[in-house]
Amino acid sequence: MPKRKSAAKRGRARPERAAASAHAPDFQALFEQSPDILLVLRPDTPRFTMVAATRSRFAATATAADSLGKGLFEVFPDNPDDTEATGTSNLRASLERVIKTRAPDTMAVQKYDVRNADGTFESRYWSPRNIPVLSADGKVQYILHRVEEVTELVRQDELGAELRDQNRAMKNEVITRSRELAAAIDGLRKANSALGELDQAKTAFFSNVSHEFRTPLTLMLGPLEDLLHDSALPLAPGQREWVQLAHDSALRLLKLVNALLDFSRIEAGRLRAAFAPTDLAAATLELAGMFESAAQRAGLRLTIDCPPLSTPIWVDRDLWEKIVPNLVSNALKFTFTGEITVRLREAAERVLLSVSDTGVGIPQAELGRVFDRFHRVQGVVGRTHEGSGIGLALVRELVELHGGAVRVEGVVGKGTTFTVEIPKGFAHLPQEAVSREVAKPHRSTDPAAYVAEAARWGGAGG
Repeated sequence: MPKRKSAAKRGRARPERAAASAHAPDFQALFEQSPDILLVLRPDTPRFTMVAATRSRFAATATAADSLGKGLFEVFPDNPDDTEATGTSNLRASLERVIKTRAPDTMAVQKYDVRNADGTFESRYWSPRNIPVLSADGKVQYILHRVEEVTELVRQDELGAELRDQNRAMKNEVITRSRELAAAIDGLRKANSALGELDQAKTAFFSNVSHEFRTPLTLMLGPLEDLLHDSALPLAPGQREWVQLAHDSALRLLKLVNALLDFSRIEAGRLRAAFAPTDLAAATLELAGMFESAAQRAGLRLTIDCPPLSTPIWVDRDLWEKIVPNLVSNALKFTFTGEITVRLREAAERVLLSVSDTGVGIPQAELGRVFDRFHRVQGVVGRTHEGSGIGLALVRELVELHGGAVRVEGVVGKGTTFTVEIPKGFAHLPQEAVSREVAKPHRSTDPAAYVAEAARWGGAGG
């Protein structure tokens, strides 16, 4: 016969078990306090009785502990007003798969409307996963229904749907044009045409694409600006933030498109400048002053020293509105502490515009290439990694159209200075492009685009 343990031995075992039990965690409390949105279900299809839930689950679904013991779909039915609702049918199918396969089942994002206390339904979106809890013999004892709410993400995606559609259309247009260009290049190769013909086709392509982009961008900017400035129906703060982001992004894209269009016109000899006597000091002061707020946000001092000149200077006002903002925004992009100085000076036969900064500087080996098209200086940290490499190249092209020149000086870690020289008078300019009438002050979209872009860098680090 098997020997029985003595009473003394049995007595010694009981305190040890009692001590272990005293230190055991309260698993129910741990479960209920879990931050996960969890629900425990019985596998009693088709009812799927709810037997336990975390407090996070109750909070997320506007329910309470009195819902336990009820069927899942009794408490969470489809919204009767949504005739296309598939939430309950999809969830039921997933739970059935878990019972059949005894394996976890991850569902796609689902739309489950939550019923509020007043009986109305609120649209919510969830990412569900159903996990079986198996017994020792492999049977499904419970099903853990775990979800993550993704409602805000889906709503933001819906808000940007229209802009994404327009972006997709523009991408498709680029792809179409790219295929057309590829076909044109292939035809040129087969015909063994001259390199000049290829350049001409490329220029025409960029010009056409730029024109095609400008139309939808202009149509987008108008309504967006109306929304931002509508005092009768002001936007909510969240809506204003999204609309402002869309407006600034469209403005930046329009700036890039205009730069490409200017390049294509210059290459094709079709850029028609109109030179008129201009109060260059006032014009430069106004353009540079637009960056005052962006500089303050970036923690920089912006010094503008543009005293009146003794004579008007013949410039194309539209082109000057590309030159000055380009140089100032470039300085702000690569300056983290100190100041930016915009200075206009008069010499005997010319005027000099200088834009200096106390920024990161440019390596000596790169100074000769900063005005090359599509060239970006390597290893230099800026407030943003964005950039097409055409801004400074365009500045050089536009300055040379004025019969002037631009140069750069800089030391790594100490700063950079760009200097633009413009001759006085108009004898050096094409006579058919010269006007004797004083240029009238006006404003194109280019300065605003540069300012909007610079404003996004305020306070940004490397």
